[in-house]
Amino acid sequence: MKETAKEKLIAAAEAEMLAKGFPATTVDEICARAGVSKGSFYHFFSTKEELGLAALEAFFARNLRVVQQAPGGGSPKAQAAALVDHLLASAGRMWGGGCLLGSLALDLAETHPQVAEEVSAKFRAMAGLLAAGFAPLAEDLGEPWSGEALAEQFIVAVEGGLILARAHGDWGYVERALARFRHQVLSARP
Repeated sequence: MKETAKEKLIAAAEAEMLAKGFPATTVDEICARAGVSKGSFYHFFSTKEELGLAALEAFFARNLRVVQQAPGGGSPKAQAAALVDHLLASAGRMWGGGCLLGSLALDLAETHPQVAEEVSAKFRAMAGLLAAGFAPLAEDLGEPWSGEALAEQFIVAVEGGLILARAHGDWGYVERALARFRHQVLSARP
């Protein structure tokens, strides 16, 4: 299936924004990377912010599908392990270039309220999906555990791992953060 000019712009915006951040990315660079004219950009998007939101939506939808493909079933610990293992195996595909949610949160949270709201909503939606996956284990463990707390901690592990991976040029930070999360959760006792 042939990629449309709009899809090319969205993919190029995601790549540029992950590589350089939203503020440093120009419309000209996005158009050059996409191989489309600036007129095409303005045909589909009024502003770079509007394109950033479209890229965010595409990034989120793609990663949401990956999370939804996680295997289920088994004991609560087996189910939580399968979810984390699936996400660890998919980490390069999901976050290999970085996380557009985290990047836009850092770049625009205080200056672009609409983007900040969208990023926050996407983080909440992802946390809700992860919480559902971790809920059976949290119920087994009892207080102070909850599916929501485990989901939040998972997101913190991913985002922190990504920041350190970028700072040190070492993807191993992400893998180790997720492996530590897995160990911590699966070795917890009621």
